[in-house]
Amino acid sequence: MTRRSRYLCFGLATAVALGLAAYGIREHRRRAAAREKEAIEALRKYGAQSMYFGEAPDVERGRSDASPNAAAVMIEIDDPTTEAEDFRSAEFAVFRTMSPKVRITVGNAERITPLRKFQVTIDDADDSTNDALDISRLFVFANGKAVAVLPELVPMNHFPGGDQEVRRLKDGPVRVTYFGENRVRFRLGGREAPSAYFLAYNDEATFVGPDDGDMPSPKSPSARVMRHHIILHFEPGKSDAALSRFLLQHKLRPQGISKRIGLLQVRDPADLSAKELLRRVEELDDALGPEHGGASLEHLTENPALHGTHRPHTGGQ
Repeated sequence: MTRRSRYLCFGLATAVALGLAAYGIREHRRRAAAREKEAIEALRKYGAQSMYFGEAPDVERGRSDASPNAAAVMIEIDDPTTEAEDFRSAEFAVFRTMSPKVRITVGNAERITPLRKFQVTIDDADDSTNDALDISRLFVFANGKAVAVLPELVPMNHFPGGDQEVRRLKDGPVRVTYFGENRVRFRLGGREAPSAYFLAYNDEATFVGPDDGDMPSPKSPSARVMRHHIILHFEPGKSDAALSRFLLQHKLRPQGISKRIGLLQVRDPADLSAKELLRRVEELDDALGPEHGGASLEHLTENPALHGTHRPHTGGQ
C-alpha cells in the first residue's frame, strides 16, 4: 500500500469515526429530549391526581413501586410521632411538627443538573395571596433525592419571597411553616410538578383554616353553613398516619384540626356549590361510618369548634 493510499484510508476511517461520534451525540440528545418530553407529559397528565407518575402508589407508605425509569416526583415528610425515620407522602397529610423534615425524590435523576434549575417553595395554599417563600437552598440533590429540615423561625428576608409580613411574629422572626394548611411546590427547569398540601400543628392545640364566608344550608335555607368546610369526626386517639391515609384516598385538603376533641376540618380541592358540598359530606359520612365518627357540614348556629378566622396562621400573634 502506497503512502497516499494509507493517508486516504486513515482519512476515511477518521471521517467515519467522527461521523459515528456526531451521530451518537445527536442520538443521545434526541433520546434525552424524548425522555424529558415524556416526563413533562406525565407531569401534565397526572399532576392534578397524584404525586406519582408511574405505577399506582402504595398509600400505606406513600411510596411508588414504579420502575426506576418512570418519571416521578415524590414529596414526603418524616412522621415525627414515630421513633425511627418514617417518611410518608406529604400530599393531603397531617403532621405534628412546625419544623418538618422534607424529602423530595425525582425520577430520571440525571435531569437534576446545574442546567436544570429547580425551585422549592412553601406557601399558604391560596393562589390569591403572595406569601410564598423560596426554600430551594435548603435542598441539595444527590441521585435525584434531597432531604432538608425546614427551620421553624427565620429572620425577616432570610429566604426570598413575597409578602413576609403575614408570616411575621410580634417579636420579629418569620414563620416558615404555618399552623394549619401549607403547600410545597416543586419546579424543575421552570416547569411545575404537582403540589403537596399538608397540615402542620403542634401539641394538642386547635388550629383552624381560612374563613371563605358562609352560605345557606342545602338542608335548611334559614340556617347558614361555612363555605367549603367539611368537618370529619374521629376518635381522639387516631394517628396522624391513619388520618392522612383517609385524606389521600378521598383527595381532601386538611385545613384545621383539634386532636383533643377529635375534629378535622377539610375541604375538597374544587369550589363546590351548597348541593355539591352536601353530597360530598354524605359520601364521606358513608366512607367513615358511624363507628368512626362520620362527616358533617359546619353550621354557624352550632357552638363553633373549627370556624375559620383568617389566613394565614402564624401562631403567637
